[in-house]
Parts: sequence; structure tokens; C-alpha cells
Amino acid sequence: MSDIMGSVMCPTKDSNWITKLLFSYVALIPLLGSLCLAGYQLKAIREYAREPKDSMPEWENWGQLFIDGIMMALLAMFYMLVPSILMVFSFLPMILTAIGTAGAMSDNAAVQSLSAIAAIGGPVLTLILMGVSSILMFIAVLLMPMAMGVYAVSGSFFAAINPLGILGKVLGNIGSYIMVLLIPAVLSIVINFILGITVIGSLLVFPAMLYVIVVSSKMMGDMFRENNICS
Repeated sequence: MSDIMGSVMCPTKDSNWITKLLFSYVALIPLLGSLCLAGYQLKAIREYAREPKDSMPEWENWGQLFIDGIMMALLAMFYMLVPSILMVFSFLPMILTAIGTAGAMSDNAAVQSLSAIAAIGGPVLTLILMGVSSILMFIAVLLMPMAMGVYAVSGSFFAAINPLGILGKVLGNIGSYIMVLLIPAVLSIVINFILGITVIGSLLVFPAMLYVIVVSSKMMGDMFRENNICS
């Protein structure tokens, strides 16, 4: 992968980088703004994957940014759907616990035995479902950035929602992919720490967030181009 420090400093190499970062305040517009910001991220990945460049993408063609943002939201919904459903259902077995508690007051020995089983089985089943949903959620979070990159570069939504295909690309480029995930995460922590100890830090949250998005997109795009992913 290209020089990591070069990727981290990429936004500042654009002559209009401050102005472009200020566009991040579009996120303040309910729904529309966040979708356009997501679309800008997709556009950035696409441009960096297409050719080596250090400048930030232009804020233009807002209709396409909005559409790309919708596609990003659909991708996220696809990968988070099953874990989210399991997480919701994980609380339903607790009803067994309530039934077990109520049944324990019965004078019938058989009912008391069934109540004891229900009282124990409810929490156990809840823990199992929560454990499974947490694992699936972790896998989904791991796969989503690669799926995003696949859609940005190939333009195929069906290729992006193929979990096995996405997993294969992750494992086939695991070293580079870890860096793509790790460096922006560390950068975000550092920037948020700096903003947290400054007086005007809260006013710069959105530009800081966009800065990290651009760095992440730059690293993702470079990885796709250099490793010939989806080429």
C-alpha cells in the first residue's frame, strides 16, 4: 500500500482543502445531508481507486451523491439486518423467565418443574442469541467497508451484497485491509482527543469527521487499485 503518512496528510495537499472540509456541515441537514456525505465517501473511494491522486474530490453533482448515499444505506441495512433481528429476538426468551417465576407459585409439582426449566432456559437462550448476534454484527462491521469499496469500484450492488465474495476479498488482502481499518480508527481517536481539549473542538466535529472519511477513502481506493481488486 502507498505511504501511510501520505494518505493521512492527503486532504491537506488539496489547495482548497479547508473549503471542501467545511462542506461537511451539510450533515446538519436531516437525512439528506448524511446521505450526501455518505455519497461523497463513495465518490472518494471511486476516484482514488481509478488513479493515484492526492486532491480531495469535488463537491458536485449532488443528485448522484444523494443516490450513492442511499445505496450506502441499503448496503448497511443488508449487512446489519440479520444481527439486528437476532438482537431483538434475544430479549423474547426473557418471557420464559417471567412465566417461570409466575409458575413457581403454583401448588402443582409438574407446573413447578416446568417453571424451573423456563426460568433457567430463558436467560440461557437470551445469552446464546445475544452472543450469536454480537458475533454476526462484528462480522458485518468487518465486511461492510470492503463491500462499500466493491460497490464504489465495480458499480455492482449484487457483488457488494455477496458476503462470501466480500469475505474472500477481505482474506485475500487481509494485511492491507487491516491497515485500511486501523489507521483511520486511530486517526479518529487522536483528532477527537485533540478536539476534546480545545475550546472550539465541538464546532469542528464535522470537518474532522470528513477528514477521517477522506483518509479512509484514500487508503481504500489505493488498496483496490494497487491490489487489482475488482479490476
